[in-house]
Amino acid sequence: MHQGRPITRERLLGQLTMVEANAFAFSKTIIEYLAWGVEFAAALIIAIAAARATWQSLRLFAAGEPLPAKVAVRLTRGRWSAVALEFELAADVLNNAFTPTWSDIEKLQADCTRCGGMSGFIEAAALCWAHNIPLSSHCGPSMHLHVCCSVPRRARGVLPRPCPDRAHVL
Repeated sequence: MHQGRPITRERLLGQLTMVEANAFAFSKTIIEYLAWGVEFAAALIIAIAAARATWQSLRLFAAGEPLPAKVAVRLTRGRWSAVALEFELAADVLNNAFTPTWSDIEKLQADCTRCGGMSGFIEAAALCWAHNIPLSSHCGPSMHLHVCCSVPRRARGVLPRPCPDRAHVL
């Protein structure tokens, strides 16, 4: 007996479920912070590589160096970009370590090349607006930029990995 109530199997399982839920939430929070750290490292790598490539390009341009030296700068910048992409992939793996909830993935990803062009995309945006579902372009950000700017702000989606602290609108 505990506080005048017997300890039943259901009550004990309810307490265990609450502990598991808290442990899951804590673990998910830790992994999100780790992923943010890895994404920050990728951003630093890209920034340093871009600054370094810009400096080297300006120096080569001023000195009138031949093309092979300029190609070497471009290839070095590309290698650093590949390293940064590996960091971004690691962050995605961390973010997907736990099964996302429906609210994390509930959005329509329309694609102009598969839904009837820009008119079809705008129709999909209108449906999303009517049903309060976030909308995101599927791929080809440069192709979807203009049509995404033409849809109502509320219809546009959130970041691919929405977090309470980073719920930015596209």
